[in-house]
Amino acid sequence: MPKQTNHNHNYGTFKDSLRAPIYNWFTYPAGYSYKLVEEKIKEHNLGKNSWIIDPFVGSGTTAMAAKLAGVNSIGIEAHPFVYQIAKTKTFWEFDLKELRGDIKSLTDKIVSAKSSDWEKINLDGKPELLFKCYPTASLKQLYFILALIERSKYSVETKNFFRTGLTHALRTVSTAGTGWPYIAPTKYQGMKIARDVFSTYISRIEKM
Repeated sequence: MPKQTNHNHNYGTFKDSLRAPIYNWFTYPAGYSYKLVEEKIKEHNLGKNSWIIDPFVGSGTTAMAAKLAGVNSIGIEAHPFVYQIAKTKTFWEFDLKELRGDIKSLTDKIVSAKSSDWEKINLDGKPELLFKCYPTASLKQLYFILALIERSKYSVETKNFFRTGLTHALRTVSTAGTGWPYIAPTKYQGMKIARDVFSTYISRIEKM
């Protein structure tokens, strides 16, 4: 008797992943539901001696679902930024006590920052599009956070974790249209109220 497959209309979209921990660390327009991968793993009885190869791994949905199920996987991704997102989402070997300490260390630096610390950030030469998508103060605060991350002595994996959180915050604090998948100026420019960058970012990495 043929196996029954659960047909989910959201399998071809990222909707399920938007509501799932870790999967939702990055909104990926070309993504699909992690439940599709879980269903196929069950359908083909894949286990610890099985391998999944995803030649276009994107932000790591297949690799994550495989790792959760105890199945080996190899993912290939040509885009360096998306590749880093996938690496970050599939690295689970953190010492959680140490990570919490690093999060507190970074958030303390952000909270204790004076306006003079980030107001001096030089935005000369930055793309004009950025100024259409973010108020100047927000841009300086975003670059200030990035500088704190880059100058720190955190591990590579922790820095990737913090950068991923910053990437997610970009959508939230923009005053431009942030319709999926892009952030871009629209005819509604200026109608969206700027959100506080520091509190938004801190809330995000604590949630992650």
